[in-house]
Amino acid sequence: MTSRRIKSSTFFLYYSIALLFVALIGFGVNALLNYEKLVPASVLVIAHGISMFTWYVLVILQSRLIKKGNYKTHISLGKTSVLLAIAIVISGFWMSLDFYKMTKVHRLFTINLFLLINFIVLYMLALYYRKIPDKHKRFILFAGISMMIPALARIARIFGYSPSISFYLLLILLAVPIIYDYCRLYKIHTATILGVSLNIVNYYFATFLISSEKWVKLLDSTIG
Repeated sequence: MTSRRIKSSTFFLYYSIALLFVALIGFGVNALLNYEKLVPASVLVIAHGISMFTWYVLVILQSRLIKKGNYKTHISLGKTSVLLAIAIVISGFWMSLDFYKMTKVHRLFTINLFLLINFIVLYMLALYYRKIPDKHKRFILFAGISMMIPALARIARIFGYSPSISFYLLLILLAVPIIYDYCRLYKIHTATILGVSLNIVNYYFATFLISSEKWVKLLDSTIG
């Protein structure tokens, strides 16, 4: 393994660890500080939490395998990510659907729905470019970032801020790979541009739909 590849793998390893840390702070610390406000955890909530935690751990393990040059194990272990991604999407959707039916909160359901759609798109891109490492690892990274909004909203709440600033916290997370590309490649990688764009466009499109009466009526008529 070349020195260049080791340094690249190190960034993706450490950044994957950082994402897991952010998720643990958002959900873990928030649960400890606001345990009296927590809704009793259903099987779906537990399943989604476990699948998401496993996803971030798997990405860390995969980054470490690449750093060590263990490509065969990386490929074999990567196949399990398909089942894990399916579990994340199904549990996340049904969890959001159940919560919507109980609360009629259109905003939360809409944002969660489009987070899952964005995750699917980025994960499918990672699979498609699995034989092109520079693209594959970036799309995997952005797939993980795309699911950060719920954790970031909880972090904002911990410090007494409105959950709406979670988007600005997301922009900070998105800026890190851009800075990395510019410092290392002297340009922004096309996969990074696409990953950042999908995350931003997806969020704005979701917030646009939230303010649409037609979208709200559609939700009420189909699943309300």
